[in-house]
Amino acid sequence: MKKILILSATSGEGHNSISRALKKGFEEKGAEVKIVDFYKECSNRYKTWTLDKGYKLACKYARPIYNACYSSLIGKKGSKTSNRTLNKLNNIIEEYKPDVVIATHIFVATTLANLKEKFGLKATSVYVVTDYSEYPYVADTAVLDYIILPHENMVSQFLEMGFIESQLLPYGIPVDAEFSVYKDKVEARSDLGLDDKFTLLVMTGGGGFGNIQKLLKQSVKAEGNYQIICINGKDQKSYKRIKRFVEKNNLGNVTNLGYVDSVVPYMNASDCMLGKCGAINLTEALNAWVPVICRNKLVLQELNNYEFMRDFDAIIGFRKYKDLPNLISHIISNENTLNNVKKNILKVRKLNATNDIVDTIMSY
Repeated sequence: MKKILILSATSGEGHNSISRALKKGFEEKGAEVKIVDFYKECSNRYKTWTLDKGYKLACKYARPIYNACYSSLIGKKGSKTSNRTLNKLNNIIEEYKPDVVIATHIFVATTLANLKEKFGLKATSVYVVTDYSEYPYVADTAVLDYIILPHENMVSQFLEMGFIESQLLPYGIPVDAEFSVYKDKVEARSDLGLDDKFTLLVMTGGGGFGNIQKLLKQSVKAEGNYQIICINGKDQKSYKRIKRFVEKNNLGNVTNLGYVDSVVPYMNASDCMLGKCGAINLTEALNAWVPVICRNKLVLQELNNYEFMRDFDAIIGFRKYKDLPNLISHIISNENTLNNVKKNILKVRKLNATNDIVDTIMSY
């Protein structure tokens, strides 16, 4: 039985969700799988807080500074990892003795690369890239055996950084296979107790990151016959504020939800999704064939994701919140707008990413 060690990191819910998708895929093929939250097991509380809560605060309140710092590190090499962290990770690997180690976060991948150079690594090493662009210090991961890329258009970019073509596998970002299962929207809405009419899903990720209140308050100003599903994630304050707003304005066309175990039923019921442009959330929507609307004033890696999709005309962007009512009104009254985006989504999405990754790794 092949043993797979997946190293994840809690930075929102995205990296954990693709780790779970991979785990499910490997277990279906008969492998033994263990997921380790790298920063919780190998780092200190400060770094764990910085990666998750600190990242969200920086993006929300200091986006220009964050983007400037992030941009200055693109193309850089020479990531450093403390001996303490390397020893902890090495102990985990030595104890579990995996055949394959998979990193699903850039900082984890650079640490794995540093460990391989210092201690050596018998296991096959794999890094799953989870944005549609390069990262700071990503060139350091060239020592790993395989790099899973979100799309073949990224291969040339990685070759220029010193990777070799045989280690680059453009299979896509692995998400749960449920997102790829088509369900009739009339049936999906009925299952959720919703009316059969144009449905907008407003969602900014499981961690509750993003200004969902502004998105909703502008969305309800749109004209037309439509309904809104608002998913707040773990942000209870946002859920309560929106609840008060909906009740105060008697908005019968808004379904306000907190954290949900699965967003799949809500995506199946929706015509399009309004939210952030994190690559994992974006990939889930692409696989569900749900066009995404997002603000093009973003943290840099999300802006890169937006621009990658924009090059395919597979996304809809807006700059100012006040633009949303007219944009949504136009989309509701002009079905060709979404139909054209959906045609272009077919050029980008990788429905079999998880299976392709699993099958390739299981064949080694």
